[in-house]
Amino acid sequence: MGRRARWAIGAIALAVLLAAGVVGYAVARAQLFPSRYRELVRETAEEFGLDPLLVAAMVHRESGFRPEARSAAGARGLMQLMPATAEEVAGKLGLDGYSEVMIEEPQVNVRLGCAYLKELLGRFDGDERVALAAYNAGRGKVAGWLEEAQGDIERMIGEKAFPETRRYVYNVLGTRWVLRRLDAIGAF
Repeated sequence: MGRRARWAIGAIALAVLLAAGVVGYAVARAQLFPSRYRELVRETAEEFGLDPLLVAAMVHRESGFRPEARSAAGARGLMQLMPATAEEVAGKLGLDGYSEVMIEEPQVNVRLGCAYLKELLGRFDGDERVALAAYNAGRGKVAGWLEEAQGDIERMIGEKAFPETRRYVYNVLGTRWVLRRLDAIGAF
């Protein structure tokens, strides 16, 4: 991870930790990972062999844990899936009876989001930074950036990625770092 990425993650982590000291550990923990979704995220992430805190950090960044969230681009639900992506993943999972209205159901959305993240990790050799960038900007776009950067992931994220994608990757990883520290204080 480059110096810029470490600095951004550190700044996010420091801000969250300072906030936690001011408003209290329990409030910070509840804001970053509401108890309402802990079991769902943990169980679904583990089903797909994913780090539950990474998935929680993604949900925090994507929707703020609001299942009704919708982006300007049309992404929906806790993990902000585009309807076409959700349908594609549902088909691969063999989800019988899947329809687009199900995308906002937390159990369905998190399952599809985890399956998609697992697919991206497989496609990009397990590199979380690249998989997160692809989750945000799209598989094809990230594959092109990697090619332009001649496989240099730091250069791809630092120079080729959209600024929004760069912020997304750093924010998710920084939030997971904080969640790990909070988890060490009092298990989620």
